Amino acid sequence: MSDASMIDNGFRLTGRHVLMMLIGFFAVVFAVNAYMMRVAIMTFSGVESATPYKNGLAYNTEIAGGKRQAALGWTVNAHVTRGADGRAVVSVDARDAGGMGVSDVTVHAVLERPAEKRADRGAEMRELGGGRFAAELEDVAAGQWDLVIEMTRADERVFKSRSRIVLR
Repeated sequence: MSDASMIDNGFRLTGRHVLMMLIGFFAVVFAVNAYMMRVAIMTFSGVESATPYKNGLAYNTEIAGGKRQAALGWTVNAHVTRGADGRAVVSVDARDAGGMGVSDVTVHAVLERPAEKRADRGAEMRELGGGRFAAELEDVAAGQWDLVIEMTRADERVFKSRSRIVLR
């Protein structure tokens, strides 16, 4: 053997050292796992609806509402503009089958965050006349949103639309 392999630096690896390293390693793994579980639980829950069974039972009602909506022959165009201050303006132009502006409806617009329900923003739109409606929403971040427009007349929903949009 060479002289280099026989140098003793005073450290000797014992069973106690190996045990402490093993315990330390698993302590770090458990601590990181506990932190990751806490972060996962505190963020998006994954729950789309609090009452999925009732929503499933109401599905046929949704289908019938869609058929009634299609029979109206309405044309509804929506536009969302987001300012640098985070304020978003939602404008809607609604026309009936004859091209006349839709009136006597209550219009509600909601911007829903696809991955974070806590960020949803909604407002009842004010009627500008001629089938035009507008609303202003505060604190709207850039990114993907679902624009949901609902029109009701005499407490009955007559129109619903959901569109995926990207705001910059």
